[in-house]
Amino acid sequence: MNMLEIGILSIAISLDSLAVMIYKGAMLPKINFPKLVGISLLFGGWQASVLFMGNNLRNLKILAQGYLHPVVEILAVIIFCGLGILMLVKALRRRNIFERREDHLKPKEVVLLAIVTSVDALLAGIATAFLKIDLSGAFVPIISVNVLSVILGTYIGHHLGYEQKANAQLLSGIILIVVGIDVLFEYIIL
Repeated sequence: MNMLEIGILSIAISLDSLAVMIYKGAMLPKINFPKLVGISLLFGGWQASVLFMGNNLRNLKILAQGYLHPVVEILAVIIFCGLGILMLVKALRRRNIFERREDHLKPKEVVLLAIVTSVDALLAGIATAFLKIDLSGAFVPIISVNVLSVILGTYIGHHLGYEQKANAQLLSGIILIVVGIDVLFEYIIL
């Protein structure tokens, strides 16, 4: 994976945060920008940390170098495509929710949302470890993309409403499936 592909992967992972913040932004009567910057840094730092945690699992890198090398490459494709399909299902399900006004974002809820949205980042980190991809040079871009996604998602939700969440999930699913197919061709078929 080159830097462009890593950038695309970080966008796909950050779109889950964008979708969550669209939902939260739709409920806010007013956006407190300094607090939003802090929230976005929390999300971005946590997503990047979890991605790197998954990428640096020592035992996975040992598996990727041994006789299981072809198997772990197939697992990487399954992880990326599985995450993509999960995001597509979330987007197409379009559950109706009861929107209620929240005067501000609660710190406990923000931390919980950051943790929940990072599950796909952990899996993506594991998949990149299977492919022996070093993400150490991508820390700043991954945080930056996630910070922008959180801020953008909050403003989109605030101005355009909750309905845009499904579009973000749909785009994320498509990108993750494309990354999975790219991995299939780049690492397995060719």
